[in-house]
Amino acid sequence: LYHNLVHSQDRENKFLRLGKYLRDGDVDGFIETSKGIFAGIAYSVGSKLNEANFHTIFYLMVNAGGLPADMELLTSDGRIDMVAKIKGKIYIIEFKCNQSADKALDQIKNKYLLRFKSETPNQQLFLVGINFDSQTRNISEWKWVSG
Repeated sequence: LYHNLVHSQDRENKFLRLGKYLRDGDVDGFIETSKGIFAGIAYSVGSKLNEANFHTIFYLMVNAGGLPADMELLTSDGRIDMVAKIKGKIYIIEFKCNQSADKALDQIKNKYLLRFKSETPNQQLFLVGINFDSQTRNISEWKWVSG
């Protein structure tokens, strides 16, 4: 029973750590912990995941970490996959599947960045491109820049 309780608390702490990493501006810690969570998804379930599934799981992980996030935020030039606003920081996150983190970052820079630079000039922007690999069923590449 004790082992199960400790194991359960460790899983809960992973989600809480996600929130802490974003509050602290530690994108790499956030991604590494996320990769660990995705690695825990059973192969039989993970083999059926696509970009929309990864996107949804990511949204749930961020919210489970106690952070508000918006999904599929509509703009005049498309939909931003996810935006999270935390204590003076805004994370603009774009997901790709079997493509590249560069492609995701380019999409943010070319389509969505101007909106946030003009609306929130005093907040720190983080542009995060994440690529999922459907074969490994996990994050294969990520890149981020401060905007």
